[in-house]
Amino acid sequence: MTSRYYEQIGWDWKTSDSGTISNSSGASISRAIARTNSGTLTATAGAEISATVDTFIGEIQAKLGLSVSVSATVTNTETFTVNVPAWTTVSYRDGLIERRFSVRVVRTYSNCRTSTTWATASAPERYSEVRNA
Repeated sequence: MTSRYYEQIGWDWKTSDSGTISNSSGASISRAIARTNSGTLTATAGAEISATVDTFIGEIQAKLGLSVSVSATVTNTETFTVNVPAWTTVSYRDGLIERRFSVRVVRTYSNCRTSTTWATASAPERYSEVRNA
């Protein structure tokens, strides 16, 4: 039997569009933003994980509750929407991030002995954030 334990060790923006929007009115606004950057990311995993990419992505989704995928793409033909409350200035960023994981792999053999190895993996996620500026 093989058990895998995942810990996120970091993440980085790989491609994104960002900016600031000021709303000086008394009503909320929505602004459609035309994407200017494109990119594709694919999940990777060390051989020590002993699982398909689909399996480890499913385990990360189930165990860590993250919205990672096997592959993710954004194109410069897309738009995304930023909602801005009344009397507010926000900064936004939207695109692809790469999440990195440390993976502990524990194998239990028929004689009940165990072995532990460590591996690394990464997985892409479409990600968007909006903050008060």
